[in-house]
Amino acid sequence: MKWVKISEEDNSLIMDFTVENFEKLNSLEAALHTIREIEKNYPPPYTLMVSGGIDSQAMLYAWHISGVKFNTISARYNFNLNDHDLETLEQFSKQYSINISYVNLDIFKFYQEEYEHYATTFNCSSPQVCVHMKIAELIQEGTVISSGNFLVPYGAAITYAMTGIIRYAESRKTMVPYFFLETPELAYSIFERSKIFMKQGYQGKVDDYLESGFPVIAQTEKLTGFEKVKDYYDKHYANLVTVKHRLQLISNNPSRRVFDLLLRHPYERKLKHLAMKFKMNP
Repeated sequence: MKWVKISEEDNSLIMDFTVENFEKLNSLEAALHTIREIEKNYPPPYTLMVSGGIDSQAMLYAWHISGVKFNTISARYNFNLNDHDLETLEQFSKQYSINISYVNLDIFKFYQEEYEHYATTFNCSSPQVCVHMKIAELIQEGTVISSGNFLVPYGAAITYAMTGIIRYAESRKTMVPYFFLETPELAYSIFERSKIFMKQGYQGKVDDYLESGFPVIAQTEKLTGFEKVKDYYDKHYANLVTVKHRLQLISNNPSRRVFDLLLRHPYERKLKHLAMKFKMNP
């Protein structure tokens, strides 16, 4: 994302995606171009962080057909709480004979012992994004690559909390936090098309990938892998939230999920958060 200019101004974080010259390519060509640029600018081996989502599948497919050697990493949570998300990843990877390396992550131990460090160090109040940082930390050699988000008509589909992984990547120096924003060619290859699929929701995004040459497998619904983790918190950790604590935390936050009350909202209150503003080519 070296082409993206990031600055602070008037209590806002400005992400400037404007660029004068870039080659207009279709999405799959742009993805292959981006892989070649990563080869030039980042050291091997290359490890893709993947889940069962269609963004991960599209990134996997591009690297698979690129001919560039790569590894993968995906995490399994306690009690198989994210297997509902990984089922699609396993189906997709088997179809193309792609080996997925799984690691077991004690997600509850992470939140108890390490989450505060990641949240405060990288100014990130997203429990999900902090887990992604932890997974990236497990790779000691070469470059770690996350699929990330697209450039969409109203700006990159990211929040200030989600930029924590950009701050983490800057400290690590060998991470691509947003594969689909790594080059202007890839970022803008689906910019106009995204005006269509954003109106059609998740299925529109699936259709856009398919029409662009990425043979992704749609999930029954858009999943994050944290759905059952949140359910577990509701069932087993509700006693940690007092009535007074709950009332204080939800005053400016709509979610009453225990997961958010214990992990997200406290850091949203005490960490510095800037409004997000986007600039991009018309």
